[in-house]
Amino acid sequence: MKNIAILIIVAISSAFNLATANTYYIAVEDTCASDLNNGTGITCVGSDGPFKTIGKGIQISSPGDTLLIGQGMYFEQLRGLNAGIEITFMPYGDGMVTLSAAMQEYTVPNNGLWTYEGTRFSYYHNTNFKVYYSDYLPQYAPKAADGPNTLSHNTLVDDNGRRFWSYGDSLLFTQHHVKGAFGEGVYFDLNRIYVAFEDQNKDPNTVPLYISKFGHHINVFGGKVTFDGGPDHLLTVDHSGRFGLIAQNGGQLTVRRTNFNHGNTQVYSTKTAKSALIEDCDFFGGFDPLWGWRDVKGCKGNPLGDMSKSGCSLLRDLSPNPDTLSGISTNATVAIFLYSDSMDIVRNNRIHNIWKGVIVAGDNALIENNRVWDTYDTAFETEEGYFTNCVIRKNMTWNTFGSHSGVTIYPGPIHVYENIFCSNKNVLVNWDFANDSPGIVWQGKPMKYWGRGINDPSGGTHYYYNTFYGVRSALRIGGACSVWSDSHVTNSSAYNNVFVSENEISTDVGREIDNVFVKSNLLHTTGTPAFRYTCWEDGNDYITNPPMPASWTNNLEADPILIGGNIDSVHQYFSLHGTSPARQANGFVLEPIPSNWPGASDLNQMRSNAGALEYEQPLNVENISLDNSVEIYPNPTDGQLHIKIADGSPVISKVEVMTILGSRVYHQQNNSAASVVIGLENLKPGLYLVIIELDSDTQITRKIIKR
Repeated sequence: MKNIAILIIVAISSAFNLATANTYYIAVEDTCASDLNNGTGITCVGSDGPFKTIGKGIQISSPGDTLLIGQGMYFEQLRGLNAGIEITFMPYGDGMVTLSAAMQEYTVPNNGLWTYEGTRFSYYHNTNFKVYYSDYLPQYAPKAADGPNTLSHNTLVDDNGRRFWSYGDSLLFTQHHVKGAFGEGVYFDLNRIYVAFEDQNKDPNTVPLYISKFGHHINVFGGKVTFDGGPDHLLTVDHSGRFGLIAQNGGQLTVRRTNFNHGNTQVYSTKTAKSALIEDCDFFGGFDPLWGWRDVKGCKGNPLGDMSKSGCSLLRDLSPNPDTLSGISTNATVAIFLYSDSMDIVRNNRIHNIWKGVIVAGDNALIENNRVWDTYDTAFETEEGYFTNCVIRKNMTWNTFGSHSGVTIYPGPIHVYENIFCSNKNVLVNWDFANDSPGIVWQGKPMKYWGRGINDPSGGTHYYYNTFYGVRSALRIGGACSVWSDSHVTNSSAYNNVFVSENEISTDVGREIDNVFVKSNLLHTTGTPAFRYTCWEDGNDYITNPPMPASWTNNLEADPILIGGNIDSVHQYFSLHGTSPARQANGFVLEPIPSNWPGASDLNQMRSNAGALEYEQPLNVENISLDNSVEIYPNPTDGQLHIKIADGSPVISKVEVMTILGSRVYHQQNNSAASVVIGLENLKPGLYLVIIELDSDTQITRKIIKR
C-alpha cells in the first residue's frame, strides 16, 4: 500500500493536552511573549502566553510534547535535544518560521560594525576590491566547539540570498582567486571577519548580512525529534555553518516539509545516529554558477601550471592538507549526508543549486522519489565505506553534472532502479582569469561507479530499469577493462536500462572476470563521436571501440525513440514511443531480475520495456499527486469534519481516526464515496490522525485538531 503523509497544522485559540503530552507556544515577534510566561497560550492573560525563545520550550518539555512556533526569525542554537527528549517542532499561523544560525547583530542594517580597510588588488581579476572588516563581538569569539570555524566552514549570505565565497586563507582572500557572479568574498580569522566587494558602491554597514556562528546549528544528541513545516512549508533552517541539522549519539530525526537554505551540510545523520526520516523537504544550496569545480574540491590541480588560468594558489596546491585551505570542502556542500547504521529514509524531497545532493555512507538507506537539479557534482553518491543494503529508486535528476556516483563499497549491495538520471549539465572546472572567460569545462555523466566490492556475489552495485542521459557518456561501471591498479569493480551489473549520450556511449566498463554483467540494455548516441566505447588499460591509455565481452548479452545499439517535451521536460522527454526498439513487443529481450533484488517480483511481471518508464506513462511518483486532491475542513473542528476528494481522483473506501498514541477512536467503512462527513463531537479536545483509505490502495494521513 502506498502511504502519503500530509500534515495540516493551523493556529488554534486555546491550548490543548493529549494524554501526558503538552503543547507550548513560542512567538518571537509577539510583544507580550516572554520566557517568564507558562507558554500555554497564544495570547497573554496573566502568566498565560507564549515563550520568547525555542530554547525555553525545550528546557521545560516532557516526552511527547509539541512546540508550536509563531512566525519570525529565531537566532538560536537548539541544544538540550538529548536522550529522553521526545519533541515535535511545528509552525502555527500563516507566517514563515526561520531558524537562523546567523549572528543577529550583523542582520540589522546600519549596525556600524564594519570598518573600511581600503582596497586590495587581485591579479586574477586585474581589479581592486573594496575590503571591510569587523572584530568579533565577544559572544562570537571563536571557540573550539561553537565558534566560527576558521578553516572554511563558515557561510555569509546577503539580503538578496546571495552566498559569498568563503576563503580559508588570508593570501587566497587577498588574491581573490575565485570568480563569482557578483565578485564577493569573505574570510574569517581568529580575530576578525573580512568582506570584499568588486562593486565599489557596496557597504556592509548599509545592508543586513547573515553570517553563521554555530558549528552545529541544531544538534539532536540522543533525542527523538520531529520538525514539520506543515502543508505550506512554513519552517526554514537557514544560514548554518558546518552542519544545519545533525543527529548523533542515538538521535532519531524526522524532518518533513521543511526548507533548508544555504549552509554547508544541511542534514547529517552521523555514524552514531539511530535513524533519520527526511521527506517532502526543499534544499537550496545557493551555489554561484561561476564557482569552479576545482576550487570547491580543493583546487588540487597542477601546481606548476599557469595560476592565472587555473584559478589556484601555489600555496594551496603545495599545502600538506589542501582541503583545509579550500573555500568550501567537498563534504560541506551537501543537502543530506547519511552515515548511520540503522534505517535512513530520504524520499519526496527537492534538492537544487548545490554541490552534491545525497551522500550515503552507512547501512540500510532508502532513497526514493526525490527530485534533484542544478548540482555542480553528483546528485546521489554512495560514498566509500563499509555498508550494506542501499536502495535508490524512482528518483529524477536533471541539469546535473553527475547523477549517481559510487566508490569502493564493502560489501554492498546497492540497488539502483527505475530512476531517470539526466546529466545534461556542463560544469566549470575553473575560470580563465587571463582571458576573463570560462576555462576548462567538464561534460555531464549520469553514471560513475568505480572502486570495488568485495568478492562476494551479494555485493556490488546493480542498475536495472533506469534511463540514463549524459552529455559526455552514459554508461560507466568500473575502473578497468583490463588491469588498472586494484580498483576493479566486482559483482556488479546493468540490466534493462536505456543509455543515451551526446558523445561516446560508455567509458570504463568493468571486466568480465570480475563478474560485471551488462545485459539487455538499449544503448544510443545522438552525436557522431570518433568512438562509441572506451575502456582503461595499464598506463591509463584508452582502448577505443573494444569488443563487447561475452558477458554482455542481448544489448542493442539503437535510437530509443523518445517522445514528448524536450530535455527540460524530463518526465515527458524520456517516455518511449510505441515503435521504440526498447519495447519487448518490438523484439527487445529483457533480462529477468534476480528474485532477491528489491522490486524484482513486480518488475519481472509488469515491465515490458527497458528504461525507467513503462509505456508512455510518467514516472510513478508517490508524493505530490494527491496533495491537492483531498480537502479536510474545518480544521480545527468543533465536531463535524468534511472530507472531499477532487473530481477524477480515487474515491474513499474507509476513514479512521486515531489518537497520537495509536488508539482508534472512529471508524467508518464507505462504498466508494467522493465525500464523507464524520462526527467527532464526542472526542476530547486534542490532536488526532485522520487516516483515509482510497480504492486505489493509497492511504493518506492528516493531522487535525479537535477543539
